[in-house]
Amino acid sequence: MRWGLTRRSTRFCQPSSRLSQSTLASPPGFNITADLSSRKRKLPSPDFETKPGSSKRQKLKSQPESQTTISQEAFDILKMPSGANPPQYNCLHCKKPPNSEKCTISCYSAFRAKRFVPARAKIQIRKTAPGPHATGLGVFVKNGQTITKGAWLGEYLGELLPPSAPEATTSLYAFTMPGIAAGNARELLVDGQTHGNWTRFVNSACRPNVLASPEQVGKVRIVAFRALRTIRPGEQLLINYGRHYFSERGMRCCCAVSAAPHLPAPDEEDDDDDDDYDGRNANDPTCIVVKSKW
Repeated sequence: MRWGLTRRSTRFCQPSSRLSQSTLASPPGFNITADLSSRKRKLPSPDFETKPGSSKRQKLKSQPESQTTISQEAFDILKMPSGANPPQYNCLHCKKPPNSEKCTISCYSAFRAKRFVPARAKIQIRKTAPGPHATGLGVFVKNGQTITKGAWLGEYLGELLPPSAPEATTSLYAFTMPGIAAGNARELLVDGQTHGNWTRFVNSACRPNVLASPEQVGKVRIVAFRALRTIRPGEQLLINYGRHYFSERGMRCCCAVSAAPHLPAPDEEDDDDDDDYDGRNANDPTCIVVKSKW
């Protein structure tokens, strides 16, 4: 979705033709992709240890999987290019700028555990009600649960692609984010079609109850989902994909704001000429009716 956001579910990457060679170690549900074919190293066996002065190896006790580490390879490959001057956002956890020594990657893990994990327990993915506004699958608040206004719900995750990728205008799960990558590329594409989390099932509405906004958590730039108002049991979580998303793909929004397929109202920053779509038949078959939008 091409909004005025700076959605960075990962930070900076090499603007190659595609970034999908191998996946680096990362927090749960957090995919960083990069080509590590030239970085070969021998990995120690994780299951056994050898005591000093003994040739026997003993099996280690199982250890809980780390929830706080992003690999050094990720930092090496995704580090900011020299001279880059990306937009600055203070960390949501420590309230410090990301270049502060007090703001670390542990802020990301702590904020995620405190905000995103509890919120995920309150929602479920299920089919939307049949009818003219049905969109297949959607994200709903569980029975007996309530999401309060201002609650942080999660982050949008996906595969990082260059802006020239065909998914920029074809994928129903693509999200364009302004930013600075290696080589001073001003945009990146986050495509949740093959790599993503529950946020890819959040549908669009012209009157949303959730806001997607660029945020900084520790050393990680993300697009965070936050409740615009109290969302009650059984309600569907909805964001506004924006007029550009629908017009660029020749599609219409099917939300309940209108009985007919329609284009969302123009954003303040939307300077595209979409008049060629406005006169189309209200029963246009290009209305989005898929299991999810992103």
